[in-house]
Amino acid sequence: MALLDHVTVDDSLGPAVVAERTATFAPGSADLVVTRAGAGGDVPFAMWINEHAIDALPTGSYTGNRVDEILVDPTGANGMGGLQQDATMRDRGVPYRIGDSSVDRLGIGEGGRTARSRTTLTIEPGVVMRFTPGTRLNVELYTGDFTASGVLRAVGTAARPIVMTSAAATPRPGDWSGIWYGGIPSADNRLEHVSLEYTGYDCGCVLAGCAQTLPGFTEGCGPRRACR
Repeated sequence: MALLDHVTVDDSLGPAVVAERTATFAPGSADLVVTRAGAGGDVPFAMWINEHAIDALPTGSYTGNRVDEILVDPTGANGMGGLQQDATMRDRGVPYRIGDSSVDRLGIGEGGRTARSRTTLTIEPGVVMRFTPGTRLNVELYTGDFTASGVLRAVGTAARPIVMTSAAATPRPGDWSGIWYGGIPSADNRLEHVSLEYTGYDCGCVLAGCAQTLPGFTEGCGPRRACR
């Protein structure tokens, strides 16, 4: 846990700040200025954080970099995938880039029946999330007759909507999967003034059987296998 108060990081080769695994920012962190970051490295973003640092991301300025985005690299914690503690994603003036690989997913909860507690991600008005092609947002990963361990509350306004879109250089339909709800979704989930753009990528969905099929799926596969 790092306290960054009235700190400026200028002309960093890669991201100005990296918070991996469960690293985060200490209470009181504020007025962080990141500029000219990522000029010569393989990771061109202003910052690189894990999902557990989202809630404590300091106020400040994150513009003037090679890529004016905050990379969120989902890594999980405590041997479990997904965000494991309540968090709020706030508008810090630049988009959040979700994942840097097509196999990444930003999960909320994901504990299934073994979840220690319910986890809520709140997204405030004005937030822009740019998803690397192939990624998705999971509100509980597992399926079954149990109460989902994740809750998503994304409430924008008409003037300041929440935008979830593709990070592709040339966005097109099907770039990323969209939002996946597992388990029995909570009534506390809420989406208002949210724009979902360029979704439809293969979700890798698993069916209990093939008695019912969806477009693009065929009969003839066994239980718990994707019918493609």
